[in-house]
Amino acid sequence: MDPTSLLGIAVGAAALAAIASGPIYRLSGSRIRVVMGWSNALAAGLMLGAAFALAFEGWGGGPGLAFGMGALIGLIPGVVSYRIQEDPELWDGDGRGRPEGGAAESADFINPSQTRPYASLVRHALHAAPEGIAIGVAASMNLGLGLFLAGALAIHNMAEGVSLVSATRRAGGSVGAGATRSVASNVPQVALALVTFALLPVLPGMVPVGVGFSVAALVYLSLVDLLPQAYAQAGEKSIAIVTAVAMSTIPLIAGALGL
Repeated sequence: MDPTSLLGIAVGAAALAAIASGPIYRLSGSRIRVVMGWSNALAAGLMLGAAFALAFEGWGGGPGLAFGMGALIGLIPGVVSYRIQEDPELWDGDGRGRPEGGAAESADFINPSQTRPYASLVRHALHAAPEGIAIGVAASMNLGLGLFLAGALAIHNMAEGVSLVSATRRAGGSVGAGATRSVASNVPQVALALVTFALLPVLPGMVPVGVGFSVAALVYLSLVDLLPQAYAQAGEKSIAIVTAVAMSTIPLIAGALGL
């Protein structure tokens, strides 16, 4: 896989956020919550499956210590993102705009208080960075796995884009400005996918570190961020079904990819 193809994949995953955010944002309140919830649940199920496939594919690539070190580092962006979510100074002055229950990206739809768009932008950018690394690691090991992960993240980017558009609108901005922020927040994803893809063949000793980083980041994002949001947006039963169906497709996909 050449860098140009990877660039196209990464840009496509990031661009979906801007393309879909405007039309979805214009849905009625109840429908947008359901769409956001199902999107997050579908993305979480597919990302958990991709994390398993990535760990299975890359476990033999180096010592377990390197994998573990990478996994510890991979948790840092998620933890920092959570701290941003919990800091009232980044939302309304009295903290009322801060989302509750781990649902920062859906705050606009479950909490009427206005959020600050730049806080959402930084939080989404922190998500995008490890996602880009994961795409680069996956693509360097298996082209099909890289494509699959990029597709799962594209679904996640769509939900993020709607969240940023809504936060921007509540702050008095336009839908177009929100869509622009959606694209900007995914720049780290594109850049780090290319950098990781280019560096791993030159530094093969970093492969287990990269695999551990990617697996930990994807699992943390799915379990700590996406699924709690999805439950808050669309209810437990439908989200459990969507997530289970998404994960049940992983053996078929793994077989098709030759994993």
